[in-house]
Amino acid sequence: MDCDISDAAISITGCACKATRKTLSPVQISFLRVLCQALFFVVVMRKLPRLNYPIKLTLNLILCAIFMNTGIILMVWGLMYLPVANDIALFFVEPLLLMLLSSIILKEKSSPIRYLLAFIGLVGAMIVIRPNWQLYGWPAILPIGCALCFAIYLLIVRSTRSQVSTTQAQAYISLAGTVIL
Repeated sequence: MDCDISDAAISITGCACKATRKTLSPVQISFLRVLCQALFFVVVMRKLPRLNYPIKLTLNLILCAIFMNTGIILMVWGLMYLPVANDIALFFVEPLLLMLLSSIILKEKSSPIRYLLAFIGLVGAMIVIRPNWQLYGWPAILPIGCALCFAIYLLIVRSTRSQVSTTQAQAYISLAGTVIL
């Protein structure tokens, strides 16, 4: 469910960015996106019990909000300069980054097949989309930065899953992200 919501949010963000890029900044568009996410989770959270979080967990969720906000801003900023397909194709480095970082930081084991499949997916996206570094220049780095932020965000969420449900974490991350922006 989280992936479906994320996919829908990326699509909506891409359309909103292209439609409003002349009137709103990447931070304003990102704020609206995070606010919509927070409002969605506030409705969902009304049915869940309130929890008192230890300070370390609270700091981890705030750190998640910072990485989420940074990643969204980088993606929106990239969408202002790149075609949507190129922006998303460059973001496809995220699964590879996540596997590498989770093996280093969380000591998780991934099979060589998983690395191969992630790499093949990345290569396939690059072949189909053919992002042109010379045509787009520095903005091509923005979705890669977004992918790195999102991978770190997912690592932190994964490390807190024994303390809090994913839905509750998302709700608090969204609310913190809205306040931070």
